[in-house]
Amino acid sequence: MKQLTVKKLIICFATMVLVMGTFVACGNHAGNDTEQESELQLLSENELEGVTFKRGDVFADMSVTTPEGKTYKISEILKEKKAVVLNFWYINCGPCQMEFPYMQDAYENYKDAIEIIAVNPYDGTDETVAEFQKKFELTFPMAVCDEEWAQRMELQAYPTTIVIDRYGIVSFKHTGMITDVKEFNKLFHFFTAEDYEQTVIRNISDIE
Repeated sequence: MKQLTVKKLIICFATMVLVMGTFVACGNHAGNDTEQESELQLLSENELEGVTFKRGDVFADMSVTTPEGKTYKISEILKEKKAVVLNFWYINCGPCQMEFPYMQDAYENYKDAIEIIAVNPYDGTDETVAEFQKKFELTFPMAVCDEEWAQRMELQAYPTTIVIDRYGIVSFKHTGMITDVKEFNKLFHFFTAEDYEQTVIRNISDIE
């Protein structure tokens, strides 16, 4: 009887260990899935042929180089900041010139958490972009980009402002100028908030 009892105890103990191990394994697997879902995902440059981007799409690991020779890459920026704002503009665009002072003021408030990159796919050279930036006293990065980006983003007019959130998602797209610093502040605050969850915003007025 004693031997039988010992055998039963051993079997029970082994079963408990197996069950506990299963729960631990499941718990670890669930944690890894959660971590993976929150990781930044971007398309590489060799995945861009024929690709266009709409709200809700995973964006590309776009990179541009300023006239000063500094290269900005989306993945590198999002290691340090919580969102990237791409502003598509061109030199002789009147509405772009009207919008920039308001964007600049808001940038001063949020530059520690957000990066603005003003990209010119239309009529810029390193020299003209540098002159424009100096003339309008703009401190965020500005650069020429390949004109293919205008097609990839399906631009309808200039300026166009696009937000890439911390997860690499195209989360906001606005065609036309924004001439209210409060609107920019509201937009930047939303995407840099600690409790931000992935969201696609069609209009700034949709932000509570």
